[in-house]
Amino acid sequence: SNDSFEEALKKSYFIGARYYFHIIGLLISVFVLMLIGVIFCMFGLIVAIPLIYSMFYFSYKQFRNDFEG
Repeated sequence: SNDSFEEALKKSYFIGARYYFHIIGLLISVFVLMLIGVIFCMFGLIVAIPLIYSMFYFSYKQFRNDFEG
């Protein structure tokens, strides 16, 4: 968007404060998925890494849409 640097920081702070427990849960689930990926060596990482990135992407879209809407 065309927000200034300060506005972008304020928005990210408010999103982080509003969804604190969701973000903590997301990070814990990412850690568990990455641990499972490492346990199953290369095949697990091939599956885990795209799944983790998609989790971050859809969480970002949801948090951003909830903030704007």
